[in-house]
Amino acid sequence: MPRRFDWQIVFFQTIVALRALRSEVAHFAPHSIFTLRGGPFWLKVLIYTTPIIAIGTWLKIWNGVRIQIKLEEQERLLLQARMEALQNQINPHFLFNTLNSVSSLVRVDPDTARDMIIKLANICAA
Repeated sequence: MPRRFDWQIVFFQTIVALRALRSEVAHFAPHSIFTLRGGPFWLKVLIYTTPIIAIGTWLKIWNGVRIQIKLEEQERLLLQARMEALQNQINPHFLFNTLNSVSSLVRVDPDTARDMIIKLANICAA
């Protein structure tokens, strides 16, 4: 099974790479703003993990919302398919009963039978 491309991992790797690049550029411009030279190791770890956690949280929320929207769309399509299947089951019975009613009215009340045929035609046309 081929692996699918996960852009979120690439995004995280880009964040870390840009942070590392920024740290390397700081060696050439020691007086620039937002550079950290030296300092404890845990502070560097915090500097690298903070943007990953901050952006990762938003990506996780966005991904959850996207999945929820897809699930709602699939539920809507499933409900629509069930309704169509139910209509396909009901329509033949409805048509049979209506035609039986019309056939019984043809001899007794032809005007009502004609009205029923017109109404049935309008229903089938819709």
